[in-house]
Amino acid sequence: MKEFMNKISVPKGNLAREAIDSLRGYVYQIYQSALAWIELEPNEFLFLEVAEDYSVVAKDSLRGVQVKETSHSVTINSEDIIASIDSFVDLRQKNPKLHVELRHLTTSIIGKEKSAAHRIGNKPILETWRAIAKVGDVKPLKKILDASKLSKKTKAYIRNLNDTEFREDFLKRIHFDCGAPDSKYIVRLLRSKLLELLMKRGGVHSQLDGCLSNLLFVLLQKAVKKEDRFVDRDLLEELLARSTQIPVNRAQFEVQSNLINKALQASAPQTKNMVTTRLVEPRPIDEVPFPPAIANRTSEIDNIISSLTRYGLSWIFGSAGVGKTIGAKIAARRLGGNWAGINLRSLNADQVNAVLSVAIDRLTTQKIDGFLIDDLECVFEPYIVDMLLYLKTICHQKDLLLLFTSPRQLNPDFLFSANLPASIEQKLKEFTEKDILEILTGLDVKNSSDWVRYIHVVSGGGHPQLAIAAIQSMQNKDWDTKEFRTLDSLITGNPEMEQVRAQTRARLLNELPEGGRKLIERLSLKSGSFQRDFVLDMAQIPPSVPDGGIVFDQLIGSWVDHSLTPYIMWRLFARNQVIQNA
Repeated sequence: MKEFMNKISVPKGNLAREAIDSLRGYVYQIYQSALAWIELEPNEFLFLEVAEDYSVVAKDSLRGVQVKETSHSVTINSEDIIASIDSFVDLRQKNPKLHVELRHLTTSIIGKEKSAAHRIGNKPILETWRAIAKVGDVKPLKKILDASKLSKKTKAYIRNLNDTEFREDFLKRIHFDCGAPDSKYIVRLLRSKLLELLMKRGGVHSQLDGCLSNLLFVLLQKAVKKEDRFVDRDLLEELLARSTQIPVNRAQFEVQSNLINKALQASAPQTKNMVTTRLVEPRPIDEVPFPPAIANRTSEIDNIISSLTRYGLSWIFGSAGVGKTIGAKIAARRLGGNWAGINLRSLNADQVNAVLSVAIDRLTTQKIDGFLIDDLECVFEPYIVDMLLYLKTICHQKDLLLLFTSPRQLNPDFLFSANLPASIEQKLKEFTEKDILEILTGLDVKNSSDWVRYIHVVSGGGHPQLAIAAIQSMQNKDWDTKEFRTLDSLITGNPEMEQVRAQTRARLLNELPEGGRKLIERLSLKSGSFQRDFVLDMAQIPPSVPDGGIVFDQLIGSWVDHSLTPYIMWRLFARNQVIQNA
């Protein structure tokens, strides 16, 4: 380590800015520094109280972070924002050989500048900053900064940058992480990530508090020193080892090893944990090619793109087989850039938490523009909400767009905690006849308009998976027009569609909560039509289905269709299994 330290110099800074404003803010800084410490790479060092509250120094880079816990909103004209930008330029000029980045981390929310002259359009400049860092005309922002309260040295520095340098070497290297979680949430996140490190090294939950206390104590000791105010990965590993290892003498070790070997030899082979196959880095989403023809669903995709552009996140939901993954890939293709993704289908909450934790670590090393979380089906336990909030924070810091697909709507707790509107959600439903025509036209089907209505009917009203299966079946039959006369697919069915029906029905049933499955089982015994009152009566039969009316309403779409209001039609993706109220 000494040899490595000789190759880099301790970063220079303005000693006047090393004061601590308050005890509350100091505690927040220590927690943030602890979080940064456990995220260090093997070749990185965390310097405490340089020009910023902490700086991470690697062999050729320096990342300063200004940490503030305040309650007021901030704008481009706020003193602490101005100070951070000035500090970035100061660090950059005093450390020309290092790759310098700065993050202004604060619990304050972004406010909108009062004067229109200090904004671009109607959005706050601190929000516009990140968008222009990705794409757009940089000149209006340069003009606003030149008229701001920045120091003369900073303004001169900006004027000397061309447009490309301004975006790559200035905008992309300064991040304003406003609305950052307060100390209580940081402690929760810190404990979660530290526990993961302990368990990977053979530790248990009971060792967490002691390890965290030792980690914070070391940071406090380092912060008050005049020299050597840095920590590294080696010191972190030393603390983790102290917490997880129990010293034993050689004789005890050999006795215990023999006992363990005998137990292993006598035990039966263990079933492989299938979730380990998911613990890989996110893969490019274009590894699986698009189908030869697709329905572009312009309106829905426009909404998804609008959400990604404005909020950096979008949530696509809908029942099994409605094309959520394809819709996400269409949106990603239209936005452009490199996208990676990971699939969470059939994983429970604990497994999802483990997979996402590994995926987040991989994100910091991949050069991508967007991240797709596909088939998030698990229950939204509180720790899953925390993990999603952490993922959103990381993606925001890395300028990554974040896209989800799920069979259900987004958890309200996440929306509230992330300060996001419900408009980021987009439901995908069955194909319209226009969608089917678009696919048939893309396949160069002759007289495609003649087949649209037929495909829509045999697919149960345009269910995407069934529609594709029907199209593939008709392709195999060379689009035999005798189908119009015999309606063979409706009367006798075909193997392709029956297989898709069975798979889709199974997935839909698995996605339903217990109350929904019970209600469907009871209603399936009723032949002919039924009224809503009948549904409520069936829900009261012991064992009752709580909130039967609400549960029934949630079945509308995938299982129940009331497009002929006030009629009710129920379909289970099985031939001749339709119940309609006349």
